[in-house]
Amino acid sequence: MSDRGPSEELRARVLAAVRSEPAPRAHGRGAAAALAAGAVVVFVATTRPHAEARPVSVVLGTAGASAILAWLLTRAARGRMPSDRASMLPPGDRRAASVVGAAVVALALVALGASLGAPDLAALEASSLPLAAHVACGALVLLQGALPLLALLWPGRGTDPRSPAITGAALGAAAGTWAVMLAWLRCPHVSPAHGMLAHAAPVLVLSAAGALLGARLLRMR
Repeated sequence: MSDRGPSEELRARVLAAVRSEPAPRAHGRGAAAALAAGAVVVFVATTRPHAEARPVSVVLGTAGASAILAWLLTRAARGRMPSDRASMLPPGDRRAASVVGAAVVALALVALGASLGAPDLAALEASSLPLAAHVACGALVLLQGALPLLALLWPGRGTDPRSPAITGAALGAAAGTWAVMLAWLRCPHVSPAHGMLAHAAPVLVLSAAGALLGARLLRMR
């Protein structure tokens, strides 16, 4: 008896058949909702407002732009864009890689916009903000992004026969962007270096965590 797996032709035929089937109703929505609620609790418990430190326009602009970006990336990572055809399969590797790249680039632009919105504060922070401030804020982004990551992964567990790790990485980037939205609501700093190191860079860490968890949770059994 041969221990070789299915041929590439057979695999392609099976994937084509699965792709043509509409996606079933997501399971685990209750657990995902509970995780999302937990993320709100974690945010409240770990946040001290610093609204007076920045212009209101900067707070609303950065948080609003990040929220819109997070919503778009979440839909893109889950194959829910208007141009996507209903399918049991998640988007392909190219889409997933684009989600990760778009998250980092767009969040870097948001950070630049924050510095332009409060140039005097950004200039002051450029010479006085200690490394510890970057590390502490980045750690909070990771903490506040952990539950959103699980909330995005859980409904899709056991549904990806192709690239569960890459799909997980895209969902990790989307979860990280939601966490960055929260960061702009709480974080008093606007320097470009802080935005890059403490806000955008942790998204890559959450993307890597999504890849590791996705390989285990999303893999079709």
